[in-house]
Amino acid sequence: MNLPDQRKPYFDFFKNFESPLLNICWEIEVNDFTGKCKIAEISSYHFLVHSLTKACLNVEAFLWRTDREHQPIRVDSLTPSFTVMKPDGNFNFCTLPFEDNIFDFNHSCELAKKASQESQGLSSDEEGRVDYIFITSIPWMRFTSIQHPVHNLKRVNVPSFAFGKFIKENGKIKIPFAVQGHHGFIDGIHMHQLERELIKNLNSDF
Repeated sequence: MNLPDQRKPYFDFFKNFESPLLNICWEIEVNDFTGKCKIAEISSYHFLVHSLTKACLNVEAFLWRTDREHQPIRVDSLTPSFTVMKPDGNFNFCTLPFEDNIFDFNHSCELAKKASQESQGLSSDEEGRVDYIFITSIPWMRFTSIQHPVHNLKRVNVPSFAFGKFIKENGKIKIPFAVQGHHGFIDGIHMHQLERELIKNLNSDF
């Protein structure tokens, strides 16, 4: 699938930047979903990952990547890769296919999380794959900005996301949320569209 004609000038412009990244951090407010997660025996973090992945699938801009020749390509599915804490205090990446059913996804996450926590060293991505989204959680702080590491700024390919410390107030949760992506594909309006989809998913019943 070719990049839409109206978007191509933006990709051609930003692809030549030393850093084509757009990085915005803000606070989202949603209904307190922790109670329903507890009743359903679903991890609140896994619900966040599921809701975000589902939101990305519904916002076209977050499906575009670049191939080995640095040409735009569109992915049809997404594979979330999110951080988990290991017993020694270090983190590891937990990567698994997205499943639309939250109960199935949560179960798969629990198995993948256990394997990641028990593995030695740091897991790595599958070379050549571009369908990832990278997600990190920093639940100890209410951050206002973040900079994700990037191997090659001119070859940035996968959007990165971060969630911060939950603040509960009057039946609502406020969450620091950061989005980083290639400006050739993603603008501020697309982040706003993603926010609306994410909030809708988090406020929905299972």
